[in-house]
Amino acid sequence: MKTLQEVESDVAALATRVGANRNELPTYGHSRDLGYPHVEIDASSYHYVVVERGQELDRQSTVDYGDCFIGYSRMSLTA
Repeated sequence: MKTLQEVESDVAALATRVGANRNELPTYGHSRDLGYPHVEIDASSYHYVVVERGQELDRQSTVDYGDCFIGYSRMSLTA
């Protein structure tokens, strides 16, 4: 499993290539709330989580880093 720092670095590199604004990217390990996504990692999975007003609205989980990196990053950059 990759660490949060490694995932953040990979997403930042992709964002730079496509010209995305840093404010459009998820946070890592914590939520900034207000409907912004964040990424969590536990012992077996990567989680893409959206929280608004303290309520979890969406959680998508995968064990495959390719799914996490490509799918979740694309959702953040196109949302």
